[in-house]
Amino acid sequence: MTHKQRLFVRHMIQTGNQSESARLAGYSPKTAGTRGSALMRIDEIRAAVEKGQALQSQNLIQQAADGVDRLNVLDGLIREANATGKGTTHAARVSAWRAIGEDLGMFGKATGATDADHLQAIQIRIIAPDGSAAEVTAGKRALPEGEGAT
Repeated sequence: MTHKQRLFVRHMIQTGNQSESARLAGYSPKTAGTRGSALMRIDEIRAAVEKGQALQSQNLIQQAADGVDRLNVLDGLIREANATGKGTTHAARVSAWRAIGEDLGMFGKATGATDADHLQAIQIRIIAPDGSAAEVTAGKRALPEGEGAT
């Protein structure tokens, strides 16, 4: 296969459109429709496109399955984190919240440093029942040179 033909295959896998793929591969826009059709009649090119599309479909199916599994786990964790009443424990709720936080990447790698070591500033806006508001900034602290929050 030529370089342009390989580009055509890659774009066909991505777009599924013969004319657009031919144009994106560098063939003339005026003849892209005819060229795309002709390229798809070449056995080697058609086989490469079909194989690439099949692999892409498998990857998308696996990604969807992984996403569903993750969402199911997160859904269960959220239910546990918010559960109250008989059969629930504080430890289970804390454990569920920790697992959710870890999944969301809220905790950096363990470095021996505490959250306070990485705190630069937290700004809180408090709104009273009467509609008045106050802003509070707390924890303003510079990090040691060369360190950044994780």
